[in-house]
Amino acid sequence: MLLTKIQESASKNPDQLAIQLKEGESYRKHTYRELIRAVASVARALSQQGIGKGDRVALLSENRPEWVFSYLAVTSLGAVIVPLDAQLTEKEVAVLLSDSGAKAVCVSAATRQKLPKNGAVTIISFDAGDGVLFSEMMKAHPEAPLPPAPSRRTSRRPAPRARPRLRRPRRRRDGRKRQRQRRASITAMHDSLPPASVPAGRLHR
Repeated sequence: MLLTKIQESASKNPDQLAIQLKEGESYRKHTYRELIRAVASVARALSQQGIGKGDRVALLSENRPEWVFSYLAVTSLGAVIVPLDAQLTEKEVAVLLSDSGAKAVCVSAATRQKLPKNGAVTIISFDAGDGVLFSEMMKAHPEAPLPPAPSRRTSRRPAPRARPRLRRPRRRRDGRKRQRQRRASITAMHDSLPPASVPAGRLHR
């Protein structure tokens, strides 16, 4: 699982660069230590918002570090992430949010206007605006432990049953044996018979 791999990298190289995004002439950078802390804090904040295992959280945004933070935080809780293309229309977004049953949606300033006007979902904003500020969620619980990564479901396949060995019917062997015995008896009878005598007159006509 991705979260498990990130945890392993954070434990080995916490100060190594994990994410970077170019903003203008500079880069916005985050180490593995910062990544894990942000994900843990957001996960705690999401749980306080009522998000738990099996719940759906939509993600409607362009590529940015907050996209990764929210994705990892949601999945760490055992919840289901619903990624939506930032190029979708307002009508498409409304239909997908309704069909998915999402309890919350993460948006940016560019995608916030595509949400339904009277939506019942909790809005989590990556930028300043309406809804819960994602930046505040990242700082709300700096010492929160990261939830354990959900274990993969391993499907145990039943052991294949051994096929019973089919025995050949003994009739076939007995039949061959009888045929050999008949041939042997016929040969013995033929050898025991005297040679046939033919009248001499019949040899010359």
